[in-house]
Amino acid sequence: MGSFDPAGDDRFAGKAGEIWLREDGIIHVKFASDIDLEKQDAETAIERIEALGGDGSVVLIDRTNPHSISFEAQQYFAQANREGKVRVAAYLVRSNIGAGVAQAAQYSYMRDIKVQVFVDEAEALTWLRQFLPDPSDA
Repeated sequence: MGSFDPAGDDRFAGKAGEIWLREDGIIHVKFASDIDLEKQDAETAIERIEALGGDGSVVLIDRTNPHSISFEAQQYFAQANREGKVRVAAYLVRSNIGAGVAQAAQYSYMRDIKVQVFVDEAEALTWLRQFLPDPSDA
């Protein structure tokens, strides 16, 4: 099983977690519990995000499951952000302590995009929706 294999329309799943396109147009990334994300996992995650939303995606990054991210994977995510693969991200964590850690991560490998940290999924989604294209502009 790969990091994020095709698992139906607009969905990828594998050893690293799941990535899917929600009905509202937000891409949801949920990492698996107790995974050590490596650079290859990061590369696959970004490929899947691009496949679902193209460049400049609006993404909910769900880090409520405990896991680690290697330095090389962090560097890859940072490079992808600089290249505009993700435009806006809401970082969902389990606790306020996790929010503090996520804020630190924001300054290391997510500083090139709009990002907010949340402990409540509904609040995160409300914040993200303001960055989605207006359907009346289509």
